[in-house]
Amino acid sequence: MPAVFADRSDGGGWPLPEGGAAPLAQQTLRTSGLLPGTVIRDRYVLGDGAVPMTGVQALVRLVFDLRRADQRAGRRTAGFISGYEAGRQRPAAPAPDPAVQDVIGLVGAAPGSGLERLAADRVRDLVAYQDLGYARRYAQTVARVHQREQAVCPGQTGLTEAVARYLYKLMAYKDEYEVARLAVSAGASAAVADEFGPGTRVSYRLHPPVLRALGVKRKLSLGPWFRPAFAVLHSTRRLRGTALDPFGHTEVRRTERALVGEYLESVNLILDALSGGTHERCVELASLPDQIRGYEQIKMNAVARYRESQAELGESLARTTAAAS
Repeated sequence: MPAVFADRSDGGGWPLPEGGAAPLAQQTLRTSGLLPGTVIRDRYVLGDGAVPMTGVQALVRLVFDLRRADQRAGRRTAGFISGYEAGRQRPAAPAPDPAVQDVIGLVGAAPGSGLERLAADRVRDLVAYQDLGYARRYAQTVARVHQREQAVCPGQTGLTEAVARYLYKLMAYKDEYEVARLAVSAGASAAVADEFGPGTRVSYRLHPPVLRALGVKRKLSLGPWFRPAFAVLHSTRRLRGTALDPFGHTEVRRTERALVGEYLESVNLILDALSGGTHERCVELASLPDQIRGYEQIKMNAVARYRESQAELGESLARTTAAAS
């Protein structure tokens, strides 16, 4: 790498370490071995012409350019920048739905608390995932845990947060309807446009369990023409878990639905056993679904381990409760 020097008032120069730089407003940085007359400062402030730069320097230049664009547009961003152009043009979030806000309020969390933010995010997502009733069932369970925890361990929210996090995880399992929702979501389209540019051609590679059960061993590759089919599939999500659900009869989907009921039973055990002395173990039991990861057989293996841990810890907690009574 060429040697870098900072100008000094007496005409000399101080060597700077690689990557080092004096404040650009006070000192001009010169480098040898590049275009005649090129200075490093040009890489960050030159408005036209060509200046050679490394990839890292280009990223630094991007920040300066965005800052200058904000200033030209009259944006008051203080020490921040407003981001990429696509981000600037993205519409503001819609006004909160009063019905959804009412469901969030069921939890009873303190306004602005971490628990309220956690529950609010999950409630909104479950409304989009299924419907308002599904989200209400979730919020009512979290509220019951919160009330009990505050009665037994005032000021603590660890158990409620664990249930809020892991009941959501089990209720929002990723099935065919959810894949369809995510595929047609505005967020997915914006992410593709931001990453690859507007007009990028998108294809989908799918291998749902129902096809595997029919003996199809390879993923299906589907082009943009399949996007309307995703929209139709998402609109039929209320069939999820019913006798009319065409995807709901595989072992994986039946297991995913069963896990929700098993967890709710575990929550009942936790609330019965909760005390100042058992709080930590109750949180541990409520957090066990974190073990469930992956898809298909990998997920089924994880579920088997989870159920073993749940039974073992649940029995231990029940014995402790019985001994204390």
